[in-house]
Amino acid sequence: SRWEKKDLPLAKKLWLNRDVCEYLPQEGMLTGEDILQWLFKEMEEEKKQHTQFWPVFEKDKGEFLGCCGLHAYDKNAIIYEVGFYLLPWYWDNGYGLEAGTKVLEYAGDRLNARKVVASCHPDNERAMGLLGKLEFRQTGDEFVEKAGVYFPFLEKSLR
Repeated sequence: SRWEKKDLPLAKKLWLNRDVCEYLPQEGMLTGEDILQWLFKEMEEEKKQHTQFWPVFEKDKGEFLGCCGLHAYDKNAIIYEVGFYLLPWYWDNGYGLEAGTKVLEYAGDRLNARKVVASCHPDNERAMGLLGKLEFRQTGDEFVEKAGVYFPFLEKSLR
């Protein structure tokens, strides 16, 4: 599934959730305008790069779970960055692992990615655990000025 303008209510449901945004490196909550700009950016990314943080739905019931996907990290080296954002009532149910596995397969098979990278707030234990299950390895840290802390930097080779 791909984001479309009609999906703005779903995007707002995700990005106006305090638990989802707890570890984002920003000041304050996102506004409706921020979310609309994010949605347009994702739609443009899909057109140009065939990547975005795609909306994720539960297979059987069709319920909106959140999003998971890729953005170009280093186009010349064929490296992508992965991201996961699920609504809290879907945490710890395997959805992140299933979506992440599919996204990594897409990166390798469709985008011919050499590797995928990730970073997250150091206090986000769920994200670190999920990245570990997906066999990412920490290769360093990067200072994120908006958050004022070093985020672990992780990589997973696909070839």
